[in-house]
Amino acid sequence: MTLVNAKDLIDLLEPDYKAHNQVLTKEVLDGYWLPALSGHSMEDIGPAVQLAYKETAFRLTPADICKHLPDLLGHPHPEQAWAMFPKDETRGSWVSGQIMSAGAMVEELIFKKDLIAARKSFLATYEDLVKKSRFDGEAANFFWTGERDKIFISETINAVNLGLITNQRGRKAIKTACRAMAISKEETDRFYQKLPQYHDEEIEPTLWIENDEPIPSQGVDSEKAHNDAYQSREPSNTYDLARKMHENMTRDKIWHHWPSLESWTLVLNKLIRADGYELEKVNEVWAWLCDQKFEVRNEIPNAFYFEKRFSELLESMKGG
Repeated sequence: MTLVNAKDLIDLLEPDYKAHNQVLTKEVLDGYWLPALSGHSMEDIGPAVQLAYKETAFRLTPADICKHLPDLLGHPHPEQAWAMFPKDETRGSWVSGQIMSAGAMVEELIFKKDLIAARKSFLATYEDLVKKSRFDGEAANFFWTGERDKIFISETINAVNLGLITNQRGRKAIKTACRAMAISKEETDRFYQKLPQYHDEEIEPTLWIENDEPIPSQGVDSEKAHNDAYQSREPSNTYDLARKMHENMTRDKIWHHWPSLESWTLVLNKLIRADGYELEKVNEVWAWLCDQKFEVRNEIPNAFYFEKRFSELLESMKGG
């Protein structure tokens, strides 16, 4: 892969400048074009320039080209993000926190089957979230929202080949799913053959939590007792708290909406590892929220709303 360089970029851009009777000077190249395209490869820039030519009758700008380039922090383009967002709870998908946060804003429109308005609102919200993430240097972290079935395996293969998740993480996820479904080694190997060639790459640093040994249930013998146990149990680690929150939401003690354990692990990692809140404090805020009236609880329909409004909930708890 060849990163952007002055010589190749001149060869790409000079025909456009000449077509508009302008000169591409060294000052413009060094101070305008190269910084704007820094980090991108010439293999990506070349096709992006050709696509940009078809969309404008004016001289190209970096913005014309960048909208056709892969995001350096891994965020999908808005239309791709909208296609990835699961429109109902029965569909699984590899998504990022920004996708789910934007989707949470349009759930009512989707429920009303107004997909045109939902798409328009989603695209605008997602673009704002990604702009903030780029400003903060926050890469996209992807997680799965549905069941671990053969659709999950197929979508995981797609996610690896699209570069959404690492080859190693994809192989581990496929191996775990195949083992759970008692899929033969021969068929598992055929899934692996659809992935890029594997060279034991190291997993890139991420906020993702992996836990192959979930905390066991508390041994209670009724649903009410089970719910009460999860309501009051003090979590021992981040994954344990995520599981507690997930259980609270999905067993009707609190409310039922977007029951994704992966969503909770992602959000709690952000609050605890990135934002610096203590596990005990997050658990305290959650317990306080669980005790509020339905009208208050229902304003936090999923994990991403909990993260977005955490500081507000903390202040309300202190004041209440």
